[in-house]
Order: sequence, then structure tokens, then C-alpha cells
Amino acid sequence: MAMPPRRRPVAGYLERPPSSGKNDMNEIHPRFGQAMTAAQYSSEWERSAAAFSAAGHYTWMNERLGKADKIIEVGCGAGASTEALLSTGRQVLVIESNQSCADRTCERLNAKGISVELISVDQLSNLSAWQGLKVKIVVIDVISSDLELHLQPGSFDALVCWMTGTHPHHISEILSKPYMSLEGGDMALYRSLVQERCYKLGNHAVKVGGGVHMVDRAMVRSWSDKDWMREELVTLLSTVAGPNYVLTKGDCYLRRLSEGLNQSAIKYVAQHPASVTGEVVLTSTVAHLA
Repeated sequence: MAMPPRRRPVAGYLERPPSSGKNDMNEIHPRFGQAMTAAQYSSEWERSAAAFSAAGHYTWMNERLGKADKIIEVGCGAGASTEALLSTGRQVLVIESNQSCADRTCERLNAKGISVELISVDQLSNLSAWQGLKVKIVVIDVISSDLELHLQPGSFDALVCWMTGTHPHHISEILSKPYMSLEGGDMALYRSLVQERCYKLGNHAVKVGGGVHMVDRAMVRSWSDKDWMREELVTLLSTVAGPNYVLTKGDCYLRRLSEGLNQSAIKYVAQHPASVTGEVVLTSTVAHLA
């Protein structure tokens, strides 16, 4: 498994000013081409999610989470992941930075008779009386420290972050880096920042004994390396999660991932040299708060 880029603490990014390079989004990057907009990203993710759903990947992710009734979902894509969580009777608070993704999720769930409430950050303080309605969505970046100011401590059973990603506009803003200066590892850096932030938010919002469930994409040389990969995940993510979490090899699962990968313009894995071959997999880990 490729190691993530060197981390700068999340707080370091929160302190940085917004990127001044957003006006270069219409330029053609020599490696990545023209950047997707937020709306284009949500549309592309909807197409990819259809393939993931058809292959049973979201069902598998939901099963790996285990028993947890009240969930924070970080990033809803186009709603397929949220629907999977709801299929087993869970109550879901979605934290989504992309308004287009939030809108598509509302449309998808409403079309299936599922009511959704869009709420403000301030309303997060009033979730103790949350009854009946199964889904609430707040449009805010999980990296924002405003979340801890409003979410009640220990009020959720789990937090999930499944296959996080975003469009280049947002990466540029978070990393304070113009689009034309983005490099191949910047998407992985963004993902690592989000994952680090999820563990930190879980420390606040998830009850003791609850878990933070990460699903990501990775590459192994062959499927026979799956046990090695599980050990690597324990080592890597235990460090990221910090001392308040317990993660064992038994909390780590792998699943072959081929369907849908080549049907999307979204880059699921970091760029590898042409000489590197292997098998793309989904990794699932649940770190429990001790």
C-alpha cells in the first residue's frame, strides 16, 4: 500500500487563508486537464455510484459497520451511500461540503419516499429531540471546527467516511494552492486530511464504544497480499486515529474492486508508475473509541 503524503496538522490548514488561485479553474492543467466544477463532480459521482451499488459495494460497506443506530456520514456523494445506511433502519446526519451533492442526495431519497431535512450548522445544537425523520443534511466542510461547537458530545453511535473525494476547486481552497499548481499527490493529501479530521470529530461526537468507519481505495500486488494489507492498515490508521481508538486486524476487511473503476472520470487511486501493477481493492476499517 502506498504510504500517504507527509501530513500537516488539520489546524494548519484551517489557519491558512483561502486560495487566491480559484480564477485559474478554466485553465488546462498539463496533467489533469480542465477542472470539474462542483456540479460536474456530483454528476460524475452519481454515475460511478450506480456501478458501485450494482456491484453490492455499498451493501458490503453497510454490513461492515455493524450495529449502530445513529450515524454521522461524512460525504454523501449522490445519495447511494446514504440510502444503504438507511436500508437497515439507521438515522443519518450527513455532513457534505458540496451543495450539488447534497441536492442530488435529497432528490434521490425524496424520489423513494424518504424525507430529508436540510439544516444549518446552528441547528446541530438541537438534535437531542431528533425523532422520526431519518435524514438530516448540513452543508459544511468536515474540516470546519464549527462542528464541535454545536454537536453534543457522545451523541452518535458511529461516524462513517466512505471513499471520500472532492472536486479540484475545493482541493485548491483547502490546500490554499492554485489549480495549476496541484500535483498528483494532492488528492491523497486532501483525503488524509479529511480522515484525520473524522477521527478528531469522532472523539467529540461518537460515544465510547462507538466507531469511526473508513472505507478507501488502495492497491495490492495481488489478492494473496490481503492479510499483509490488513496489518498495514492497523499500523497506519492507528497512528492517524490516535490513542483514544482501538483498531485490530479483525476490524479490517478488503474487497476486490474492479466494477465501476473504469466507468468514471473521477480518479479513485493515486497515480502509479506504469511499471507498477496490482489489484485495486476497497479497504474497510472500524476504529472503536476506548
